[in-house]
Amino acid sequence: LAFSILSVRDAVRLALLQTRPSTLVLTRFWLLENLPPGSGIAIERYSAPLEHSDFRVYEIVTAASHSLDDLRNAGVEYLLTSSFMSGRYYAEPERYAREIAFYEETLPRQAELLHVIAPTGFEGGPVVRVYRLAQP
Repeated sequence: LAFSILSVRDAVRLALLQTRPSTLVLTRFWLLENLPPGSGIAIERYSAPLEHSDFRVYEIVTAASHSLDDLRNAGVEYLLTSSFMSGRYYAEPERYAREIAFYEETLPRQAELLHVIAPTGFEGGPVVRVYRLAQP
């Protein structure tokens, strides 16, 4: 009987998760409401679906593999990061010390954190951070 109750509870939770927008969709809504149309945005994988928006979108696999100066020179004003990407580096910190330093040292020094969208008990998805790139 306990197994059946647990299964029903999990099924209800899953159903609720599927009816709520993910952090990816919530990030899109936040960007559309808060950033000017035409803004240049670099989006790390698993950060936000920005198809059919008025933004200039630069898709990148991982922010840690790019120089912020190169992104600025390409017209990027904002950067989105995803815990689904950065979390891979934190899983092997000895191997990815340079990438972790990018997220923990370079970004806070060279960009302003504007907004964080994190999952709750009723919303799934990665933690998405929205940064404004500081001008040199």
